[in-house]
Amino acid sequence: MDGLTEESLPKAVLSLQSGWTEIFPSEKVTLRCDFQGSSSQWDYKWFKNGQELVNRNGDTLTIHSAAQSDTGRYSCNGRYRKRTIFSEKSNDVSLKVSGRKLLLMSLTIYFQLFCNNSQRCT
Repeated sequence: MDGLTEESLPKAVLSLQSGWTEIFPSEKVTLRCDFQGSSSQWDYKWFKNGQELVNRNGDTLTIHSAAQSDTGRYSCNGRYRKRTIFSEKSNDVSLKVSGRKLLLMSLTIYFQLFCNNSQRCT
């Protein structure tokens, strides 16, 4: 892999490990950035809506508890460590966080609390 030139750099490929692009609040989301060859030879950069995400490194980006603010287009690229050359940016993965699960959970909790503390629920 030492014979890399800017013309022969592999393109970064971004994949969504957790499966769905439309997710519920509080769900875990994992994105992975891959290159052909050894991933240990790359430093990674992560982007959301074209802006670099600071304090993010490594080949995996994990959102542990998704919020609506995590909605956006994600991409990555890498810098080959043995030289100061960067790969092309990856494909985009668009995530949409919707609030339906949170609303349903709130209604369920309200119903359980109200009915457990009231004689009128059947």
